[in-house]
Amino acid sequence: MTMKNQSSFHKRVKNIEIACERHNVSSEVLRRFWEINKLKGREAE
Repeated sequence: MTMKNQSSFHKRVKNIEIACERHNVSSEVLRRFWEINKLKGREAE
């Protein structure tokens, strides 16, 4: 992953976290979402 991709990825993550807080999404859902994203990230590399 390039540095540019990395920073935009982190921005997106931050936005997701903020959105989850706003919508009061449980951490369990967020964790599951993270697992899926990590797998996708590995495939993309």
